[in-house]
Amino acid sequence: MNATRIRARLVSAAALLLALASAGTVVGHPAVRAIVQPANERKAAPQLALKHSCSKTISLTCYRGKVVLLDFWAAWCSGCEMEIPWFSELQKAYGAQGFAVVGVSTDESRWSVVKPFLAEAHVPYPNIARG
Repeated sequence: MNATRIRARLVSAAALLLALASAGTVVGHPAVRAIVQPANERKAAPQLALKHSCSKTISLTCYRGKVVLLDFWAAWCSGCEMEIPWFSELQKAYGAQGFAVVGVSTDESRWSVVKPFLAEAHVPYPNIARG
């Protein structure tokens, strides 16, 4: 599967999350049901490794066994800015239970814009970028 298709699927998943959130649905609500496949039937996520804001390289293999929400975002995106606090709350509430949010910046200007944005927004989860 190419990068465009992966991004389209992630955007679709993010839209679904936003639709559920705007409808007042919350994680753990009795009306929310999901079928979780047994661990031996799950497929591994495609490999992804990029630089973290602390100049370390992060790979999805670091998150093996966890539920990972990859948030593709940009500092110029007002919708992205709105959803970051929701993802921050999810990370704080469920991080100890094996849930992880990883932000993936798509900004062309890379860390020169991303680092100040992350500091101002007080984002509590790791973010990676292309360079």
